[in-house]
Amino acid sequence: MRRLRAGFFLILAVAASARAVVSPKDLVQAELLADVKTVEAGKPFTVGVLLKIKPGWHVYWINPGDAGRATKVTFNLPEGWKAGELKYPLPVHFDQTGGILGYGYHDEVMLTAQITPPQNLKPDETVQLAADVSWLCCEKVCIPGKAKVAKELKASSTAEPANVELFAKWTTRVPTSFAATTDVKRHAASVNPDAIDVSVEFVDPVKDVEWFAAPPESSGVQNPDVKTDGKTSRFSYAMLPPAKDGGDVKTVVGYTRQDGSRHGVEFTWKLPSPAK
Repeated sequence: MRRLRAGFFLILAVAASARAVVSPKDLVQAELLADVKTVEAGKPFTVGVLLKIKPGWHVYWINPGDAGRATKVTFNLPEGWKAGELKYPLPVHFDQTGGILGYGYHDEVMLTAQITPPQNLKPDETVQLAADVSWLCCEKVCIPGKAKVAKELKASSTAEPANVELFAKWTTRVPTSFAATTDVKRHAASVNPDAIDVSVEFVDPVKDVEWFAAPPESSGVQNPDVKTDGKTSRFSYAMLPPAKDGGDVKTVVGYTRQDGSRHGVEFTWKLPSPAK
């Protein structure tokens, strides 16, 4: 899906002339939030970068699709603080100009990460958490944007919760691992440096099954094929160029349960190194 890089750079060229009409600040508003009001020494909590996107525009998932740029967050934390892996909610498919397929988000999205404060954090100490955020926002043209966001929190002997409903909403939209899901009965996969073929069997009937691929950055996705029949769905695609040095490949399946709720399951495999 990264085979259309030339088209992507053409979009950026068009965007250069569009900036005079549309300001990046008008397209995406970024805010750093936490699920706590006060922080307890050594106790992990969750932060989220909330992006509010202008109607009709979109930003991208970890793999943008045929063209685009992933939305990224880099945390700037005080010494001794640690940030976990950035979590992306289940994306959606959207068609772009020229038949280009994209993966990403519209209207609103929150990217989350677990933050762990040090054990020696002193009560009543005030700390500032910060992050650099970058994105590519697209409609008929694409305009890059970035922001610096920050959040002050106070240390205490106990962690007081905050933004409970907001974080519950976005946490449930993050794909779970196969080990944690109760919706997928079994899965099978053929994983090679130049091709992926994975199938799943759901426990109960589901609908609106969508697949998303996130190969190593050095590889692209070509000829994706999805076949869903009853409780079973299969996804295959070619990785071009083949992954040169092994690494991880992620695949996400999204689906709607019978109760109407949308969920996702993520599978991660180690790629074998290509034969020399």
